[in-house]
Amino acid sequence: MAAATNRIRINSEPISEELFFERGREVERKLGLDNPSPGIKLPVFLQMIALTAFHTFIEAKVDVVICEVHHGGEFDATNFIERPVITAITKIGIDHVDNLGGSLEHIAWHKSGIFKEKVPAFSVQQAPAAENKLRDRAKEKNVPLHFVKAATQAATLKSIPVEQQENCALAIQIVRGFLQRDKDSLENQDIKAGVEACYFPGRYEIINSRGCTWYVDGAHNETSLEEATKWYKRVADASATRVLVFANFSDKRTRDWAKLLDKLGHCLESLQMSAHHVIFVREIEFDNHFSITEEQLDEYADHWANKWPSSTVQKVGRVKEVLNMAEVISNGAQILVTGSLYLGEEALGILKDKCT
Repeated sequence: MAAATNRIRINSEPISEELFFERGREVERKLGLDNPSPGIKLPVFLQMIALTAFHTFIEAKVDVVICEVHHGGEFDATNFIERPVITAITKIGIDHVDNLGGSLEHIAWHKSGIFKEKVPAFSVQQAPAAENKLRDRAKEKNVPLHFVKAATQAATLKSIPVEQQENCALAIQIVRGFLQRDKDSLENQDIKAGVEACYFPGRYEIINSRGCTWYVDGAHNETSLEEATKWYKRVADASATRVLVFANFSDKRTRDWAKLLDKLGHCLESLQMSAHHVIFVREIEFDNHFSITEEQLDEYADHWANKWPSSTVQKVGRVKEVLNMAEVISNGAQILVTGSLYLGEEALGILKDKCT
């Protein structure tokens, strides 16, 4: 339930479970989903979340909505807003290849589907292939496109982890662009306060529990896994026992798990942070929908053991087992939890319960 309510926030706070269920049921009734006609195609999970979110925001009479698309943009279920105030694109990587294609050009084409005529668009710095496609699409759609450099916000962002500075710089430009419509502006202290107050559960979180330090990041594609390992290298004690906890529940058509593991392993190796112990998780406890088979779990473990035989590889069913096992491995262990936002959220929930 936490994963669902975290997706719909008002003034940075997740809506309550009661409100989530109330608004969700109202959407179901409006669409006739409580008694659907035979043959009617029902909305999938993310589509229902989006509908529930917009219904919630309309009922709450919010002033501004920040909407993150699901996959891509051009054909995304969220791409029905004809006149957004601003559109923005974060770093483009290879992801959701079954829907978006296997190249940066194809994915950038889909992402730029949110561009609307004469509506300002912002993007972080992109790889040349992605940048060129974004520029082409902006020209086709008559869109003023601006590429944001984190270096221009260096003074404001110095207290922010380097891995987050690019997205923070983008967020600042989005807010400035929004306020400029009314000839308004932000003071530097306002920007600093806003950046420092920003919180995304399961991204770059550090928790100390029972003598171990847990580094939780929900990276789930090759680009974000690389950033997660750089962060781990920068903040963890490299001299201590290193434990990797990994889970990924994506369909192979969306993300190739072998490529993810290879990217993760090679990045850790290149940073001299290879894991002494690796623990693979089969299932997320709060939602049994997110699971892999025992055969897939064996494939994960065998793949890692063949590539990095110096690691001790273990398999568990549930996250709770991981936490107990990891703490037994070594007092003072530096434990990286990554591969899935759902894994990160559940681990954080259990860890925070232990700390209270």
